[in-house]
Amino acid sequence: MADAVLSLRGDQKVLDSLRAAAKRKQTPAELFDQRVSFVYSAMSEKSGVSREQVRQMVSAHDAGAVVTP
Repeated sequence: MADAVLSLRGDQKVLDSLRAAAKRKQTPAELFDQRVSFVYSAMSEKSGVSREQVRQMVSAHDAGAVVTP
C-alpha cells in the first residue's frame, strides 16, 4: 500500500504548492481561526452555539478566564 501511495503522480505545480504550504509556519491568527473551526465543527447543530460564541469562548480561554457555556 505504501508503495502505491509513494508512486502517485500529480501536477508538479500542485505538488510544489503543497510542499511550500507544509513548510510555512502559521501565524497566531491562523492558528486561532483553525482552533475555532475545529471546536465549532465538533459542536452539534442542535447546540445552538454560533461560530462567534465559540470564538469568544476560545478567546476567553486563551486569556485565562474560566469559560462556562
